[in-house]
Amino acid sequence: MILTAFSCSKSRLSKTPKITYKSLFPRIVTAGASNERTTISFIIEDGDGDIGFKSNNIYMKDSRDSSTVVLQIPVIPTEYSPERGIKGTVVIDYLAALLILRPDTAHIESDTLHWEIFIKDEAGNMSNTIITEDLLLVRQ
Repeated sequence: MILTAFSCSKSRLSKTPKITYKSLFPRIVTAGASNERTTISFIIEDGDGDIGFKSNNIYMKDSRDSSTVVLQIPVIPTEYSPERGIKGTVVIDYLAALLILRPDTAHIESDTLHWEIFIKDEAGNMSNTIITEDLLLVRQ
């Protein structure tokens, strides 16, 4: 998984982080394929910019079994003045190699999932939760 954040200074934003869903692409991947990925992107806003603090702070819950993957927003360099607030786009490249079909007979050929995503800032403020579009996993 690769996580990239682009940020810029903003003012008058809430100190509670807010995220807005943008996209999931492609929406069909081969389960377990080492050369495929899906890209999830969302907009993030945080009034005090305390979201990139060397700790896990992005939570992605899989709709199939409620398992949660936790990722880290990189530390935002001080030249961006994150303490004045930030607004930017987070892009997550999720490797298909990490996505497998469920073992039951109903999911031998394909499976569908979506993620519920929220973030938590250094102060412990939790953002709203967004839900991605469905991702179709197909058999190799």
